[in-house]
Amino acid sequence: MKKRIMYTIACLLGILLLFIGTLWTEDTTYGHTVGVQEGIVSGAENGLYVRSGPSLSSSVIGGLKNGAKVTIQETTEDWAQIEYVNGSGYVSLSYVTVGEVASSQTSPVNNEIIAIDPGHGGKDPGAEAYGLQEKEIALDVGLRVQENLDNLGAEVVMTRTSDVFVGLSERARIANEADASSFVSIHANSFNGEVEGTETFHSPGSEKGKELAAYIQEELLKELGTHDRGVKEAHFAVLSETTMPAVLAEIAFMDHPSDAEKLQSGEHRERIATAITQGIKKYYSHN
Repeated sequence: MKKRIMYTIACLLGILLLFIGTLWTEDTTYGHTVGVQEGIVSGAENGLYVRSGPSLSSSVIGGLKNGAKVTIQETTEDWAQIEYVNGSGYVSLSYVTVGEVASSQTSPVNNEIIAIDPGHGGKDPGAEAYGLQEKEIALDVGLRVQENLDNLGAEVVMTRTSDVFVGLSERARIANEADASSFVSIHANSFNGEVEGTETFHSPGSEKGKELAAYIQEELLKELGTHDRGVKEAHFAVLSETTMPAVLAEIAFMDHPSDAEKLQSGEHRERIATAITQGIKKYYSHN
């Protein structure tokens, strides 16, 4: 009788462990996590698209508002598969805070001081083409990045938040005095109407700056599908006068028709901000 009781208990324990295992398993071999987690949508100013697959090219099947709670079935580095309308859908992890509490404490940028520098401003419009001004694009994207990072728990220092002129050395000084741990300057390019693409600069000799630039460049290309002009070195004042890893992103060419079309679109500006945010997150995840 005693052996039978012990055997029954052992069977019950085995069933219980098997049940727990089905609720939460991790597969690190392929870089994704399988299981049931809770998350909250945050930082999606105009709502978050739910897609049929884990790609920007996948069709949109719905949307979620900020504050919406989601049940996550599986995650990769960039996407979460969630329960959605009697089935499942995919959302960008840039706008979902994951965890039981779903707080910014799980974010790699939590409590980091990050300087965001919207280029030009005020009397300095920067490049102009197709009715666009570089200063307006840079500020719009910069404010979107600020909101994203705020929602992820970062302390964001902006060199400007309105259409005002700020000198190059002053921009570097703002970041240095704030003791920022990274600096991202946002610009749009112009040449002769025939050149297109995205390029991101860092100060010569800055390995951390190069790493940050590479992550941001990678994400911008992924989000925009622009021509890859590479990660490059440059002696720009905002890169050479800052004391932290610093980059300058030239999002696209304003005077090239296809690039300009992207820069005019609110949806693409949101994608640009998402890309910069994701690049920053990846940098801090590895440092």
